[in-house]
Amino acid sequence: LYGAEQIENTGYIGSYLTTTSDHYPVWTRFRFTTSTSVQETTDLPDRVELSQNFPNPFNPSTVIGFSLPAPDRITIEVFDMTGRLVATIYRDQLVSAGNHTAAFNADMLSSGIYITRLTTSTGSVITNKMVLMK
Repeated sequence: LYGAEQIENTGYIGSYLTTTSDHYPVWTRFRFTTSTSVQETTDLPDRVELSQNFPNPFNPSTVIGFSLPAPDRITIEVFDMTGRLVATIYRDQLVSAGNHTAAFNADMLSSGIYITRLTTSTGSVITNKMVLMK
C-alpha cells in the first residue's frame, strides 16, 4: 500500500520465545498520510444582528434569532405599535458571542404588529417587526 509501513523484524526482541506472549508476532500497518487536528473552528458573526422571527406571522409563539460578535450585555424587548413595552425577553443579561435564539410566547397579547428591539451595552440598537395572528 502506498503510504503504509510494514514492520517485519522481530529480531530486536532478544528472547522472543521465552519473554513474550504465546502468540506469534502480529503484523501491523500504519498509514501516516492522514492527519488529525483538534483546532476549533469558530464561525463568529462579524456584527450584531437581529434576525427576523420565525415563523412570522405567528400564533402564539415564535423564535427570535440574534448574533453577537463578542460577549455583550443585551436587552431584548417587545413593543406594540403605540410604543408600549409589552414584554421583556432579556434584560441587561450577559450573553456569549455567537448565534442565539430566544423563544417568545404571546399568549397574553392580542393580534397585531409588534416591534422587537435588541439593545447592546456597546450601543447597538436593532429593531424588527413581527405579526401575531390569532
